[in-house]
Amino acid sequence: MVECLVLSQARDGSTTLRNLIEGFLFFNGENFSNFGYVTDTYDLWPALRENIVRNDGRALYGILRNWQHTYEISHGLSFALPAVCAVLGPSTRIVRVVRDQKSHVRSLMNQSQIDPEHWIGYRDFDAGAYPGKGIVARPTAIDYGEADERTWRAMSLVERFEWFTQKQTDLADAHLNLFSDVMTISTEELSDEARIKELGNFINPSWPLVPGPTHVHRLAGLDMDAFGNETRRYIENAWQNFDFAKAVTDPEYALKYVISDLQSRYRDDPAKLSELISKILADCQVSLNGQDS
Repeated sequence: MVECLVLSQARDGSTTLRNLIEGFLFFNGENFSNFGYVTDTYDLWPALRENIVRNDGRALYGILRNWQHTYEISHGLSFALPAVCAVLGPSTRIVRVVRDQKSHVRSLMNQSQIDPEHWIGYRDFDAGAYPGKGIVARPTAIDYGEADERTWRAMSLVERFEWFTQKQTDLADAHLNLFSDVMTISTEELSDEARIKELGNFINPSWPLVPGPTHVHRLAGLDMDAFGNETRRYIENAWQNFDFAKAVTDPEYALKYVISDLQSRYRDDPAKLSELISKILADCQVSLNGQDS
């Protein structure tokens, strides 16, 4: 049963929080199977909308009851906090993540451009345009009866995402008093060592060891608009998956990451893969020989 739930709205630091919690688990010798990250997301969002639109919580309650891990980071459960309380109980510790709305909306807009199939209802795309892909339809003002379809479609993407973030904020404000232990942390605080220590102590007071700050998900000023969607998706995934701290502490990690990445990108072209790896190794050898001389 989940003992600590992190409420994220997506694009507000959940990847960084995932890295931090995994760091706490690693340093304190706890099993990684105790941790869930956006678990059952493709089933959860439809269940959330069923709960909102039809007042039918059966699917949502079933998902929450089946979670067996101790800690969970979930996108979207601010839309259903009474159900969370009913299933997980009022003693569940809640970490609420908050982000400046303007930067949050900007990030959501960028991400929705990369993965429009994950933002059905916000991007003006037909769900049927993504056959065979996991699509996610998010709750909208239409679902809450706050706008009809014509009004919603007339809203700009900024306005839609402002509604998305503000609605979850308002619902959290209204329902977090259902829980006895709530910690609020801002996205900007996720690299602060003192706040990381507070976070670990809140999630599990028995953890004596604290990991160092992990990278906050940033694109280093990169102009994402200059790239196509596939390249943007690759850049996003690379930032999310590469552990800079581990690259510093483990001499083999960065090389293994690059080789694994190349194997993934060129699995259908083994000759090109072999050529690239051979070139990297040759360049490294030249560098080493030059250093020796």
